[in-house]
Amino acid sequence: MNIFQKLVKTVVDTYKNVMGPGTYHYEVPPEEQEKRRKAFKKSLRDYTPMSEWPQPPATPTPQTPSLLDLLKNKLYPEEGRYAPSPEMYNYEVVKGTPQFSGMTPAIATAILNASRKYNFDPFLASAVAKQESNFRPDVISKDYGYGLFQLTPQNRNPYGNPAYNQYTDAQLLDPNLNAELGIAQLLGELEKARTIWGSSEDVYKPIHGMYQFYQGSPGRSKSNKVVEYYKRK
Repeated sequence: MNIFQKLVKTVVDTYKNVMGPGTYHYEVPPEEQEKRRKAFKKSLRDYTPMSEWPQPPATPTPQTPSLLDLLKNKLYPEEGRYAPSPEMYNYEVVKGTPQFSGMTPAIATAILNASRKYNFDPFLASAVAKQESNFRPDVISKDYGYGLFQLTPQNRNPYGNPAYNQYTDAQLLDPNLNAELGIAQLLGELEKARTIWGSSEDVYKPIHGMYQFYQGSPGRSKSNKVVEYYKRK
């Protein structure tokens, strides 16, 4: 043993005496080695290949919205004119929308058929019927407003419409005729309102005007309710 080897042995022995045995070279005991080996084998059995790892969801392919989705989320158009599509007059299509879910199929059909006849927005017609009668076809108000759209003949009320004088009470309470007459009047009032407010920044202004003309009242409190119901999603 040369002088260098003796020097190294002296340093190591001194380190072992000072730090204690096993510190400078730690050997895993056999039982611990077996324990680790078993744990490793188990981890291999439980291992899931990367190809089978849960994959993050792919970016969903944009779906064309259904007609019902479009109807539920529609807004009055910026140009101030809404052109109904044929599907909007189909009860099976619109019955799930907020504007038609609160009425019987017979009342909904009466409103849809009359709206189709005059190419009128059935959702707007529904909003007016909701405000006027809460979809009750047999109601007669103290001011002689009849049925769904509260048609008021002038011969029963001086502020009423003379066009309704020719009909009997029973006829005015028929939901089909009532809806036809009411929507025909609404269409005229809406066209008149559009000539005045069609260019307004408030795209609902023509509806407010339409209902105020229909009511013969300048108040906006009731027309606000009509617009709110019309906009429901």
